[in-house]
Amino acid sequence: MMINKIIEKVFKDDFVSFVEVERIFDENKFNYKGTRVIRHPKYPSLVIWAEWNQEAIDIVEGIVVNRDICLQTSHPLIYFIDGDRLIIPVAENIKDYKEERWLPMVLRPDKNVRK
Repeated sequence: MMINKIIEKVFKDDFVSFVEVERIFDENKFNYKGTRVIRHPKYPSLVIWAEWNQEAIDIVEGIVVNRDICLQTSHPLIYFIDGDRLIIPVAENIKDYKEERWLPMVLRPDKNVRK
């Protein structure tokens, strides 16, 4: 199951970018592409990732809410290394901006969960 593959990757490798999640989607022939944007829940001008469909967003949101996995800010270099990025300015801080900014984030095991 694809959800389990994402969870396994996060617990095995830590610091899993949305590019790596897209690779899991591709390997499982899951159509994730769309026009939806994942935004920071408190600051809507902060874009976490884009060009997914709602089903793909629901999968990742469900993993974060229900599976002992959290989102953490990361350096944009992780995305450059993984081979993709958003083509908008990078947010310097977590706050609301007048224009959209990219807030690079990665999936990580929730450090508050005992394994």
